[in-house]
Amino acid sequence: MKMDANVQMELMEQHLLFHKAMAEDEESFKRINGYLEVLHEENSGEQLSDSVDESIRSVFSLVLEKGMDPWAINLEEFARLYSEKVSSNRFDMLVAGRLLLMAWKILNLQSQETRMTAEPPAEEEPVDLSDFEFEDEDVMIVPDVPISRTYARCELRSVTMLDLLDAFEEAKREAEIYEARQATKEKLKAKIPIKFDNKAHKEDDESVVEMVYQRIYAMGMDPMPITEFYTDDREANVSVFVSVLHLVRNGRLDVFQDTLPYGEIMVQIKLPEATVPLETMAAVN
Repeated sequence: MKMDANVQMELMEQHLLFHKAMAEDEESFKRINGYLEVLHEENSGEQLSDSVDESIRSVFSLVLEKGMDPWAINLEEFARLYSEKVSSNRFDMLVAGRLLLMAWKILNLQSQETRMTAEPPAEEEPVDLSDFEFEDEDVMIVPDVPISRTYARCELRSVTMLDLLDAFEEAKREAEIYEARQATKEKLKAKIPIKFDNKAHKEDDESVVEMVYQRIYAMGMDPMPITEFYTDDREANVSVFVSVLHLVRNGRLDVFQDTLPYGEIMVQIKLPEATVPLETMAAVN
């Protein structure tokens, strides 16, 4: 029979007050006081600003609504009902889902050792002695006495309301640690230099190449040393050299050396009808 709502609320409050009286440290005392404050907000229609507190309030609401005993919560049934409740409410379902999953794991880990000790021992297989022969003159008759190993089954302690709330509190800490780590990752990511490998950068490169070509073109069609276009600026010289390589690849310039490998690098505008230096063509003719 489902208890009256007022009786259920009073039972829940007594449950928390009992554990508050048993608290041995200031942190536990404050934590249970926080639970009591959330419990007293259970009937208010306003949503709590803290999504975790809203999740905890929904736990109280569910336990009160279903008339569950705060001293013996059926965790499997609670998980099923709570999942349904979350799917139809407006508060942060991601936080609530994470809390529920962590609460389930934490409580299962806490009771794992108790479950293992409650399992009955494995039965030993009987040994077949029919193949052994015994030659005794005096036969001793021993009455059959049942011999079996005894064991004590430890009852699994029920999950209380405070156990469940503390599990949610632990999940809250885990969520805060996760958020702090994510924030740190975002800050580190923001400090990584941005690579300007974009269209604007490509257009700038093309304009530099074209400018170098126009400088060479203005000097005439005869071969000339690449050093003619160098200055005291090392970066500018690198840009000239790279631009010449681009122009050679595009078929607009020819480069050659009279002496390999350390001879002067010569550049020459590439004419449509000629792919070799003009001096070479004249020598051939």
